[in-house]
Amino acid sequence: MYTGALLARSHYIKEAKALYGKIDSTIDVPLFRQARSRLKGEILLAQNLSGNAVATFQKAAKDAPRVRGHEFLGRAYEQNGSKKDALD
Repeated sequence: MYTGALLARSHYIKEAKALYGKIDSTIDVPLFRQARSRLKGEILLAQNLSGNAVATFQKAAKDAPRVRGHEFLGRAYEQNGSKKDALD
């Protein structure tokens, strides 16, 4: 997931999408759901689809342990113009 996120953030969208396609969607456990949602959100954010990224990152945040933080969701809120939500 981290490699795909770095690819998306570096605007290697095609490569990030290829990695996203390799995440096994038949495994329905929090770690895999979070990985799929976070990578999809990173791709959407890189494509300037921040509203869609926020919704996707909100899904990822539900599966992410709170102790790890949700910086990915904060970045999407900020890009979407929701600075108040980004700071919460």
